[in-house]
Amino acid sequence: MVLGDERMENEKIGKYIAIKRKEKGLTQNELAQKLQVTDRAISKWERGRGCPDISLLEPLSNLLEVSVLELLHGEDIIKDENQVLICLLKKEEIRIKRWKIFSYVLINLFLILFSSIFYLGVILPQIVDSSAKLNSYTIVSKSMEPKYGIYDIVYTKKIPFEKLKVNDVIAYLDEVNQIVVIHRVYDKKNDDHEECLVTKGDNNNKIDEDCVFSSKYLGKVVFHVPLFGKFLKENKKISPVLSMMLILGIGSIIYLDYLGIKKK
Repeated sequence: MVLGDERMENEKIGKYIAIKRKEKGLTQNELAQKLQVTDRAISKWERGRGCPDISLLEPLSNLLEVSVLELLHGEDIIKDENQVLICLLKKEEIRIKRWKIFSYVLINLFLILFSSIFYLGVILPQIVDSSAKLNSYTIVSKSMEPKYGIYDIVYTKKIPFEKLKVNDVIAYLDEVNQIVVIHRVYDKKNDDHEECLVTKGDNNNKIDEDCVFSSKYLGKVVFHVPLFGKFLKENKKISPVLSMMLILGIGSIIYLDYLGIKKK
């Protein structure tokens, strides 16, 4: 059975050699001369009575312009190789596209995040005022750490004084030191028949000495932006520059979106 399979393989290789020889317009004798063998050897190969010596495989494949692998298989496999190459190229193209999409999304998210924080932390505090629904204050002490750190910007909303609850964080005016204090409501009580709030900093061991009355109350903290207060404090008159930077950031996002759609 093994001998039969070997003979079939030899016949397949022989027929392949004959086909490729004829495609090159070579006679058995011409091919034999180039390989420095007899024309009988060529005839023997093509009839499946034997196979070229291993030392002749490379020069024979070069003369017939086929690969050694094709010669041994007795058939063209160039198309299969091309398909493998195309498959590899497609996989690489998909990988590159995925990386581009990832980079594209990452850049967009960064620009959106940067623009949002920049607006909330720097520009918005410069345009809100006492008549606005929101007011902003920069924390200048460490009394509320770790909830709010020094130079965090907090935004407050003026909800009714009587609706404030224990654990709410509020802003109130310290008239003695003429500063705005951001502390948590520790308790509620009546002082001289008027409701007031007992406050305390999260990082302080004692409650505040003075009770906060509605006249000193400025608003309840609704959200905050970390650290931007320092930047705002050192750059008080740069709204046009900051606005331009924000516009450029948003413009970059729109431009990247345009490029992404164009490529699709």
